[in-house]
Amino acid sequence: MQKAKAVLRHSVMFFLAVYFLGVLSVFAQTPRIISITPEQNELNVPLLTDISVAFDIDMDETTINEATFVVNASSTGPHEGQISYDNGARTATLDPIEDFDNGEAVTVILTADIRSSQGESLGNSFTWSFTIEANGGSGIFYVDTVYSVGGGASSIVAADLDNDNYLDLCVANDIFDSVSILLNDGNGTFFRHWVGPIGGSPISIFAADLDRDGDLDLSVAVYEPNSVLVMFNDGDATFTSQTDYPIGSIAWDLIAADLNGDTYDDLITANTDKISIFLNLGDGTFAPRSDYYVAGGAYSVTAADIDNDGDIDLACCAVDNLVILSNAGDGTFSIEGVYPGEPMLLSIFSGDLNADGHLDIVTSNQLYNSVSIYLNDGDGAFESHTNYDVSYLPWSIAGADLDGDEDLDIATANTDGHSVSILINNGNGTFLPQLVYEDIYSPYSVFPADLSGDGAMDLVLAIHQPDNIVVLLNLSSDCQYIPGDCDHNGTPLELADVVTMIGIYRGTADPQYTCDCPPNGSEFAAEGDPNGNCIAFELGDVVIEIAAYRGTDTASGCEDCPGPRRIAFDPGNDTPVVPSLKSRVKMQARSSTD
Repeated sequence: MQKAKAVLRHSVMFFLAVYFLGVLSVFAQTPRIISITPEQNELNVPLLTDISVAFDIDMDETTINEATFVVNASSTGPHEGQISYDNGARTATLDPIEDFDNGEAVTVILTADIRSSQGESLGNSFTWSFTIEANGGSGIFYVDTVYSVGGGASSIVAADLDNDNYLDLCVANDIFDSVSILLNDGNGTFFRHWVGPIGGSPISIFAADLDRDGDLDLSVAVYEPNSVLVMFNDGDATFTSQTDYPIGSIAWDLIAADLNGDTYDDLITANTDKISIFLNLGDGTFAPRSDYYVAGGAYSVTAADIDNDGDIDLACCAVDNLVILSNAGDGTFSIEGVYPGEPMLLSIFSGDLNADGHLDIVTSNQLYNSVSIYLNDGDGAFESHTNYDVSYLPWSIAGADLDGDEDLDIATANTDGHSVSILINNGNGTFLPQLVYEDIYSPYSVFPADLSGDGAMDLVLAIHQPDNIVVLLNLSSDCQYIPGDCDHNGTPLELADVVTMIGIYRGTADPQYTCDCPPNGSEFAAEGDPNGNCIAFELGDVVIEIAAYRGTDTASGCEDCPGPRRIAFDPGNDTPVVPSLKSRVKMQARSSTD
């Protein structure tokens, strides 16, 4: 009898245990992300910013760690930090140890190994990106330095290769079959550090930490023998270990991004007949490629979360069409949309151009010598585009906040036009007519980065022939002035300005404002130069100041100072006049909407 009771008791206990486990499983929730900081695709994020994610239920904080909460920056690589969890707010926060760099894109990956306090997995990984602020800049550039590299510089990137917090330069040379590394000395000048032969003609180069050892590696698309070459960083910006992965067709472009949410960057190439994807095996080696055939082939590709669903999608230039490939969440893709473009789309860039939280797309167009702006409708679709003229054969395109006004501008390297075009964003995804910088022979690639360390986004160009790279420095936005406003009160050509001008000319008063303008770098009182000869408060300036006050002449300004920020004031016209720039910078006005 006692034995029967014991058996019954154990049976009841077993039944209750199974029952309560079932109840718990019914009520166990899959955790959801309810907010992220910074927000998805946010612009102008501070250099030193905390990164946080809030969940809808209690989480197991031991599963939120450096392996499951990963931060990568486009120019400075992986960023580690102190991770904390606030139980009350259900919020995990990463406080980065190092600042980010001006203007770089930052990607955050939360893996599926993050679990709730009940042991439920996040389900799918979640990825989002944001862009660090640019501090200053006028959007006006001047040639700072020309550096000689190997023959046929075809592609260039700026990245911190030796972990000294300064951006270095990586150049692919398709004639000399080599890669050149130029290190930053900390003052914005560069010296040749390493040149490596690669046994083929490199077309495109990209920097990313492929093996997650804390330094940036290089991947190179090689024309012959049609392959991807992975070059591992020894930690000191030398690259002695190389691995080759065949593609089977010509790769025109190469990028890296984490496509399956495992925190390891995968490789993507745009080829003459397809898009190829090499998934990272978790150690910097790659699985056999997966191919996605695109009608007409692909010439350029960008990786971004186009539909804001927490994974990285792809967009490519496919002859005359913009093609969107949607990620299933695991690094496999399907063609989501094909949008008609202009003849021969060459290069592509993605970024939030109108600050609506959704990524837009820009392409450069060979035959029409233009760029096309595709604004995202909020669902990852691009039903129309607007064209803006640039110079001849815009081979490469890039986007960054070039004028320091908190929106993304556009730069193109125009190979046959021997020039660079700058399109300044009005803040809503429409653009001013181009500024053209001429006499830059045969640029193949353009890359924006803060090379001088002043916070402003500079440009570096790969010049195919005569085999060099050119650094264009961004003029400081501190040079904002009104010629003739000698007392610096914001209203020019008043009687007080005339009095101040004469006093300074006679030596009885001091200038209120100075401006350091190239090319000679001389500091002068910019508002005291109304005759525009870059020598302030001379007799000629006194004459012009008096005449402009009387309404018989117009104050201009030194042409070496930033044109769009320099306002010429004509007393006979209520509208401020933007004076013409130097002869090498031309403004051309035409845009059309398709």
